Amino acid sequence: MNALGSSTPVWFRLVGIVAVLWNLIGVWTYLGHVGAVPPMQPMTPEQQALSATVPAWVVGAFAIAVFSALLASVLMVMSRALARPLFLLSLVCVVAQMGWTLFVSNARAVEGNAAFVMPLVVTGIGALLYWASNVGVKRGWLR
Repeated sequence: MNALGSSTPVWFRLVGIVAVLWNLIGVWTYLGHVGAVPPMQPMTPEQQALSATVPAWVVGAFAIAVFSALLASVLMVMSRALARPLFLLSLVCVVAQMGWTLFVSNARAVEGNAAFVMPLVVTGIGALLYWASNVGVKRGWLR
């Protein structure tokens, strides 16, 4: 299952490529949140009001999470071990951001139980990417 002349399995590189695409969506979502690009989906007035209550530190955690994860994903594709600490940084920021969203904001009042879906998905994918980078370092795929 390895590419010719490579010690890194093809599936691991594919995970890295999918991670780059996933994190590009995250960057676009962040840029839409701060008004740099059009949002991926139009927001209801209630969602706009909720978005206006997000503290600067949560927006900062969002930025660090998506940009460090994108860089980590690119480094994973390039077989660089620096991906692991960047995925960890991203995961810590995701947990902080999603913790605020789930437990402090009124997201559930605005979106109902659906408010739990994306935070859990994003956190789960972040944890899986960090785990994959650990595996990559331990097996020598990330150097």
